[in-house]
Amino acid sequence: MTALIKKKFKISRIILFSLLLVTLTGTYSSGHRGYKADFVQPLFEREYEETVMELLRQARKSIYVSMYFIQMSEIEVLPVNQLVNRLIEAHERGVEVYVVLEGGNRTEFINRLNKEVKNRLEDVGIRVRMNSSRTINHVKLIVVDDFISVIGSHNWTLTAFRRNQESSVMIKSADVARDFKRYLLRLR
Repeated sequence: MTALIKKKFKISRIILFSLLLVTLTGTYSSGHRGYKADFVQPLFEREYEETVMELLRQARKSIYVSMYFIQMSEIEVLPVNQLVNRLIEAHERGVEVYVVLEGGNRTEFINRLNKEVKNRLEDVGIRVRMNSSRTINHVKLIVVDDFISVIGSHNWTLTAFRRNQESSVMIKSADVARDFKRYLLRLR
């Protein structure tokens, strides 16, 4: 196994173990905090894309997104473009949309792709922050309406949606969403 595959497998095991813990106990404890989840659902491969599309479509108050990178295509009907379009549609409905993307990466390819997304979103008035710290923003997180969180291994790329084995989890909990949103807002 390559190092990347081992790392993805380890991350998937951690997510699934956490999911099992939450499912069995109804509570996730992190240090001194305990979280009560109203609903937890694993999202594998295309389930992620379909679920997130619907969450963005139904958002009423806010959408906060952090992605390592987003790779749009010239073909508008592809899922990544559709997700970006759903962010724009939500913004046009009056939903607060805020996006954090990796920007200080040593890979110019990722910086260029994220800058394209940043420009497209900012052109319609969506706030976008490019990470510029020495640490890489590798967080793939969405918080919708201060209640639903989606976190896992999915970048917004056609490769992630069609070729990779990916896993994420959707959690419905105001407490979890609050802490994830606070974390996302601190990303630099």
